Amino acid sequence: MKVIHNIMLVKDNGDIEYHDVEGEWNEEGSGGPSFKPLYKLLDCKLIEIAYGMDLENTKEYPMFLDEEGLYKEKYEVNNKATFMQAKWCRANGRMQISPIVGDVAVDLGLCNESLSIVSHYLEGEEHDRENYPAQT
Repeated sequence: MKVIHNIMLVKDNGDIEYHDVEGEWNEEGSGGPSFKPLYKLLDCKLIEIAYGMDLENTKEYPMFLDEEGLYKEKYEVNNKATFMQAKWCRANGRMQISPIVGDVAVDLGLCNESLSIVSHYLEGEEHDRENYPAQT
């Protein structure tokens, strides 16, 4: 089922933009946002997935970044994304090896409409399970 993810684009200059990006949802959960629009947003050919924590609390977010960013002749360190990853690393007993460079797409989760669609689907699934106890 198609869903829409809220993406916060953290620019390397500190600016923030918000974008809606299509993704897939199945019984295992969301497969995350589609990479095709992320390639365009990040202006890259390879995407690396990292994790970060919100600056104000401990909520974890998947972050999508240019995997080849450090190999570019000129790059800008993304201080906000680097701090988000450092906070996640400290909370999870990991070590941050290098700063994050370039623009970063942070998946804030499904949009409200997609959440509603998925919730209704799951409620229907639970109702079906009540009718077929052998499947539970």
